Amino acid sequence: MEGVEVGPVGQQEEKEEGKDTTAPMDSLAQEGQKQFDLMAKEAHMPVYGNCYLETLQDLKQGCASLDDEVQSRLALSFTNCYLTRFGWTVYPCASEYPLSSCMENLDSRAASVYASMLTNTLAMCHFLQAQAWHRSTSKAVHRLRETSESVTSQLAEAVESAASLRQEMDAQILESRKALKTAFSEFRESTAEQRGLIVDVFDRVAQLQNLIMGEFSWFCSIVFYVVSVVMMMLVTCSSRTQGARLPALATLTFSLMFERFVVNFILTYHDSFDLQETIQCGVWVVRRLAVTVCCLLLLHTAIFFSDPLLAATTKLDELTTAAREMRTLILGDTDSGVSTEMNESFSSNNSDNIIECSGVEESLESLPTDLILPTPKEGCGRYCLRPRPSQPRPSNPILEVENTEMFASTVRHLEALSRRKSLTLRTSLIQGDSGGNNCDDEQSMEQHVH
Repeated sequence: MEGVEVGPVGQQEEKEEGKDTTAPMDSLAQEGQKQFDLMAKEAHMPVYGNCYLETLQDLKQGCASLDDEVQSRLALSFTNCYLTRFGWTVYPCASEYPLSSCMENLDSRAASVYASMLTNTLAMCHFLQAQAWHRSTSKAVHRLRETSESVTSQLAEAVESAASLRQEMDAQILESRKALKTAFSEFRESTAEQRGLIVDVFDRVAQLQNLIMGEFSWFCSIVFYVVSVVMMMLVTCSSRTQGARLPALATLTFSLMFERFVVNFILTYHDSFDLQETIQCGVWVVRRLAVTVCCLLLLHTAIFFSDPLLAATTKLDELTTAAREMRTLILGDTDSGVSTEMNESFSSNNSDNIIECSGVEESLESLPTDLILPTPKEGCGRYCLRPRPSQPRPSNPILEVENTEMFASTVRHLEALSRRKSLTLRTSLIQGDSGGNNCDDEQSMEQHVH
């Protein structure tokens, strides 16, 4: 008999594989197992066993894609086997015929058996699927166990090889560390020596650079300040700006000293690659400040300048005018000649030399003492006409207090004071040999006046 006994044979296969067939199953699977075992026993019958055997094979194939039509056809096949066992009428149904046409002539007995077989078919399929799942699970677990054992052995070997490799690497690392320490110590020693040499070289270069920069800055400073002094002397040649010469020269001197201090400070304490630029910046700041101060001094002196020579001349003009008015008031018209002579003397002194006033002194000494009461001149000229009657002269109250000698002494005293002021101003402002002779004349005139 061909075929495979599904129930007992499946159990034998599971026992051979060493699997546990007593795994818990649900009620439907248990019912399916019960029906499957029953059908397997029927398959061993000599008369109708082939029908059950073929139907069981169809069941194994159809349970993989079980639906309503497959379940109905399997149930109908089991029904025909059951009816064949008792010799009843069967209802064969080939696969090319529709199921409805095969089942339309079922009697009540066949329908009852069909209904029972329909339920049993579902239970047996469920049992077969559970069996297949258990077999596949058992195989998977067996393969997993074998794989785990293999992996475990491989891991043990890997651990052993890793341990040996680690020991080798530790030994190599220790040797490498010793070699690195030795190389690093040698490198550090050589680096220290080279650093000392480099520092020495850089120190010498820095000293040379500072020397060159210092000398160059000295040369530039000398050129700048010599030009500045020359320009300042030229600018202060005039009497209006002469007063700013000494303060400007003092400012330039202080600027030179402060500039050298800045240069020495930068060369000593400033360490950078742009040393030239730093020195130039500091030096030109100091120079700009010095030039600005000098310009302000010149501007202030030029704006607030007052000419002492012009002031002395103005005072002398005022004194001359006052003396002329006094003599005119005292002497009247008869002394107009003397007054004119004095005016000419003072005007010539103002134009040529302020201190040379000897003509005025001689005029004052040669004045007649009888000008207060003049007498008519005797004799006549070409035409001898009778003299005009003398008109009475108006009385002057000043003549009662002051006479001609007192007035001349007063004028001489005022002239001496004016000469002293002029001498003091010219001595402090006018330089040169041209003023020496005039000063001697003034001293002699002052002695003469005293």
